[in-house]
Amino acid sequence: MNSNARTCWISERARFSLLSKALEWHPLETGGLLVGYTDPHGALVVADVIGPGQAAAHKSHGFVPDHGHQQARLAELYHRSGRTLTYLGDWHTHPNGNRYPSPRDKRVLRRIARTKSARLGQPIMGVVTIDDDTAELAIWRYVPYRWTSLLGQVAVCTVTTYTE
Repeated sequence: MNSNARTCWISERARFSLLSKALEWHPLETGGLLVGYTDPHGALVVADVIGPGQAAAHKSHGFVPDHGHQQARLAELYHRSGRTLTYLGDWHTHPNGNRYPSPRDKRVLRRIARTKSARLGQPIMGVVTIDDDTAELAIWRYVPYRWTSLLGQVAVCTVTTYTE
């Protein structure tokens, strides 16, 4: 993976939206979708985020998204952008302050990478941690092993906020 593939840009508006949702639901978990594109140099650009939806179930150790809401919102963003913004991966909170993906998170990333309709060989996952009413975002990228069928690994991305 080249160094640009480890870079993830996120719009200021998308980052604010994501962190606001995380704080709103704390201490319960919440999450959603990361929407954007890959730039010509291989860097990921998160231009927008989709929240959990009104029918989502929020728990202290997990959440179940409102898939209907998320799919409808994703289709809307895709068409409104002239088919340039697309699904890049998921985001969710870890209210316990652990910024690292759990084994379940890694399995989700592998499943996304193996889902042909997702069209993502290396999906990303945003993990938001909350300590003392401060929310922080880490973004991880799935990197499949090339020589085995093992789980694969995740690599942390350098996250940079940009202003639109």
